Amino acid sequence: MYLLSTAFLSLLLPLVRVPAVEDYVARSISLSPVWLGGAAPQNSMSFLKTTEGIPWIAVIYAVGVAVSLILFALKLFRLFRWIYRNPVLRFPGYRVVLMSGRREAFSFLHYIFIDEELYRSPIRNEIIEHEKRHIGARHTWDLLFFEILKIFLWFDPLVYLYQKEIKQVHEFTVDAQLLRHTSPEAYFQLILQETFRVSQISFLNPFFSRNQLKQRIMMQTHKTPAKRARSKMILFAVFLAALFVSIQACKRDAVQSSKDDGAVKITKEDLQKLDKDNIETVTISRNPDKVVLVMKSGEKYVYYPDKSESTGKPFSFTFSPDELRNDKRFSLKDEVVLSYVDVSPVYPGCEGESVEELRKCFSEKVSRFVNEHFNKKLLENRDFHKNVVVIFTQFLIDENGQVTDIRARSRYKDLEREAKRVLAMLPRMEPGKQDGKPVKVRYTLPIKFRVDK
Repeated sequence: MYLLSTAFLSLLLPLVRVPAVEDYVARSISLSPVWLGGAAPQNSMSFLKTTEGIPWIAVIYAVGVAVSLILFALKLFRLFRWIYRNPVLRFPGYRVVLMSGRREAFSFLHYIFIDEELYRSPIRNEIIEHEKRHIGARHTWDLLFFEILKIFLWFDPLVYLYQKEIKQVHEFTVDAQLLRHTSPEAYFQLILQETFRVSQISFLNPFFSRNQLKQRIMMQTHKTPAKRARSKMILFAVFLAALFVSIQACKRDAVQSSKDDGAVKITKEDLQKLDKDNIETVTISRNPDKVVLVMKSGEKYVYYPDKSESTGKPFSFTFSPDELRNDKRFSLKDEVVLSYVDVSPVYPGCEGESVEELRKCFSEKVSRFVNEHFNKKLLENRDFHKNVVVIFTQFLIDENGQVTDIRARSRYKDLEREAKRVLAMLPRMEPGKQDGKPVKVRYTLPIKFRVDK
């Protein structure tokens, strides 16, 4: 269950959005990098060069999937050909396929493939019973699941390790069931007396396997004390419980940070009952989502909206943001991510009928502006540590279209100051809008240049 569930969850986890983690992620829109002095150097774009726009990574992946699919089909074809060309004995719940000259035994779905000589040998009953256990537990489906994963994740070595591991678990499980009726010495002595070869088909459970035989013997002869096994399970359960409690505590702390300096937590009903004329200030914020109200009498209240109200759009309560904006007593602190904005900010002179055209024009205009106004003399006659230097910047376009809250980070402080200076010169924009109202939007802009030595 562990191997199957973790393999399945590994496909789902990248699609899961965790609000507790997203609260700590800076919400901003990434613009295309600005390359000072012109376009990006060809040798800095990708380690896989393209020719006439051919997506080589996608081509290589598709070829790998096609080859894996063909190999899988060939394996299935071999199995069905053996069923068609060899005698098949029918029994309730399973079929026995008698092969000649292969000296092996394995199962696939409800078929047991066994060599004719082995079928006439003293070990036949043990082999048949062993493979019947595999069939009853539907072990073939487990292996087929990983075989399908190998087709689409052929480049991932962990898939192959998982399949190898689950085959061993299958053998350990079946051996343990059969050894309830016989001793390990007698059971494995029969196997060791036979001369055998191993099938090379990866989604089969061969009865004879040189690689697994030693581990199978050790697994069944070495017994873990029941007390120690229970202790390990209890410790693991305690670990999971502690992990769950810590995650919940972090989420609670992220939303209710230190009781907000003595503010009294109230419900939505309490919020609606407050006398608006007695409110001194109201602050609506995000990360965490909350509403803080300070009364004229000095009392302080905080309200945390539930998930149904916190949609990423401007909040809407009894005292809506639209009402609060028109009242100078109230302070509104909310930022909206571009993905929620109906109309993104527009650079002066940009025209277009679609949102994508306006966004592309915005990025191009900002890039051209930074290139024209950045003091490139700061880049001359210097000993940089890398061939490509990056200045990471962020800026906010507020409800009035002004560029504010400019940030920059680089190893070189003078370049940080220059980046801030240039971004502060950006012209006034047409602000972004949500539901017809101006909102704030934050952007991230990397500024790069290549050092020619």
